[in-house]
Amino acid sequence: MMKQDIVVVGGYGHVGGQICKMLGDVYPGRVYAAGRRLEQAESFCQTMNGKVKPLQLTADESVDWQWLERTKLVIMCIDQESPAFARKCLMNGTHYMDISAKGSFLSQLEKLNAESCEATGVLSVGLALV
Repeated sequence: MMKQDIVVVGGYGHVGGQICKMLGDVYPGRVYAAGRRLEQAESFCQTMNGKVKPLQLTADESVDWQWLERTKLVIMCIDQESPAFARKCLMNGTHYMDISAKGSFLSQLEKLNAESCEATGVLSVGLALV
């Protein structure tokens, strides 16, 4: 199966929503606004004219990871405490971009560089969209 999807975790929040809008215009139907609250994801996606799809997802170990099989890129727009989610993405050949404002967490992610990952990780200290 070819990986084509883009999953934006926190995709119906302020920053994640802007990212979904921009990517949805370029990759319609392949972008997912993901988060814990499916109803909010669905409500947000109804305003996207089918360009962005909803996905219920949590960033903990209880996740059903099947969605990674078709996902080329994950953009993380929520703060996390553990790098386990990023590790799982990278080990499964899914590129990972983290837009976090927590320097201590980004330091944890940098340590993944020493592991034999199958994809690329991009780290950022915050992103502000006006």
